Amino acid sequence: MRQEGLPFAGQSFDWVVSRYALHHFPAINGTFQEISRVLKPGGRLLISDPAPNDCDGDRFVDAYMQMKKDGHIRFYTKNEWIEIGKATGLAYTGGFETKIRFPKKRETAVGFNEIVNRFDGEVIRSYEVEITADEIWITERVNNLLFRKKC
Repeated sequence: MRQEGLPFAGQSFDWVVSRYALHHFPAINGTFQEISRVLKPGGRLLISDPAPNDCDGDRFVDAYMQMKKDGHIRFYTKNEWIEIGKATGLAYTGGFETKIRFPKKRETAVGFNEIVNRFDGEVIRSYEVEITADEIWITERVNNLLFRKKC
């Protein structure tokens, strides 16, 4: 997979902040390597990115989000982020969870019924999916995680 290099010198930043973006990066390990490279020793990384529900091992949420055709690759669990960080010299220092609820126009939800039929109903209900006359609403957990680059 192609990896994008950040156009900055090594150890340039005290902070890197990513909000609702990293689930679009196809080479996430390489991306974290680059983030680690540009952070100064002791620098911080703050991530705010949606997560799959614990019961969603087959990743209904990823199939649903890929239906949007906006470049969604994968949502990661808190533990997956911690492991990715650890492998690139970034230590998890704390965090908290929030939720986000948003709509999608039904007219642009091509394939939604096929996706729903592939997954367990209990998993789908865990996302509080609500279908109205013209929208599909879904609630997702959001990881808000802080990492520190090891010195």
